[in-house]
Amino acid sequence: GAIFVDSNLNFTVKALPSVSTSFNTTNNTTIAGTPGTAGPGGTNGNPGSALGNSIFLRSGSSLKFLAQDVDDLLTLGSGVGFIDDTSFGAGGTNVYAKGDGTIIYNGTTDYAGAVTIQNANFKVNGAIDNAPITVDRDTGFSTQKGTLSGTGTLTGGVTAAAGIISADAGGTLTLGNLNLGSTSEIHSEIDSGGTSLVGVTGAAALAGTLELNVDSDATVGTYQILTSSGITGTFDSVSFTGITPAEYTLSYLPVGAPTYVQFNILRLAGSSGSGSGTLAGPSGQITFNLSATRNTQNEITASLFYNDPGAGVHFDNPVVTSLNFSGSQVTMSGTVNFQNSPVTFTAIATGGSPGSLSVTLSNGYSVTENLTSGEVSIQ
Repeated sequence: GAIFVDSNLNFTVKALPSVSTSFNTTNNTTIAGTPGTAGPGGTNGNPGSALGNSIFLRSGSSLKFLAQDVDDLLTLGSGVGFIDDTSFGAGGTNVYAKGDGTIIYNGTTDYAGAVTIQNANFKVNGAIDNAPITVDRDTGFSTQKGTLSGTGTLTGGVTAAAGIISADAGGTLTLGNLNLGSTSEIHSEIDSGGTSLVGVTGAAALAGTLELNVDSDATVGTYQILTSSGITGTFDSVSFTGITPAEYTLSYLPVGAPTYVQFNILRLAGSSGSGSGTLAGPSGQITFNLSATRNTQNEITASLFYNDPGAGVHFDNPVVTSLNFSGSQVTMSGTVNFQNSPVTFTAIATGGSPGSLSVTLSNGYSVTENLTSGEVSIQ
């Protein structure tokens, strides 16, 4: 049934510690009662009210969704809607999404009061109409920035102070208006399938940082990051959490009256690694020889010779299905033929002095050692 939060009181829905917690209510799709008909000389009754939400906030009250710690998850079901209860005075109400954890909202509401995201990741996959949204952090609670994420629709204005706007990978997060502060961020995922998109139906005032997670399977091409009816300002900086393209541009188009932000990958960073030498394994000396290259078109070639005679492990020319470079380290994985049966493998080679090699097979074999001779070079 419906929940009424009386004037000047707070109602909190809290995730259990480190437990996936769900909360749902019946969103009453009701029909207003018809007025009664008076007898002779009487007065007809008044029409009833149709209460179609599930949580009603009376003047001065507040609603808090709390996921206290980073591992806490609170999922709000499709029946959860909240609105001002105007029968008892309107205005002065607030809704908060707080904590260092994640709060998922799957409901629909036309609440017109203020919604504030403090530190939490508020993932909206439903719809919040009209309400102004503030994405920020409470430094007295933690240094984590608040995040507005998901693939839902928020038709009100969104202001990100010390906050992050992040559409889910492959999806679109739709906002009414957007105003970014100097310490705010827009986060976008880029892979071979495209991008996550922030779609603003109204105006967008840009500032802060554009953070891009470029996946290793991304290709040369153009990617839309944000759309709007009209863009003012630009991002102050661009940062990368995935691979960093060798050449790229960021464009605000059309020039002079931009309505979208386009990220252009002109050239991917080619990488290579090679090495050979010996290791002192648990069962005796191990010898290896490896070569790995990812070219600017994201094509990979790799080979690995590995021999640990004491453990009875030997393979050559594996089928490499994944190749990743990170700093002075290369990781390759795939399948090898071991004792006439295919097993999966992961090999991690680290450059340096002396450098190291780690090899793990799905049959339980695992070795991680520094080189006793030879070297590994990652470029």
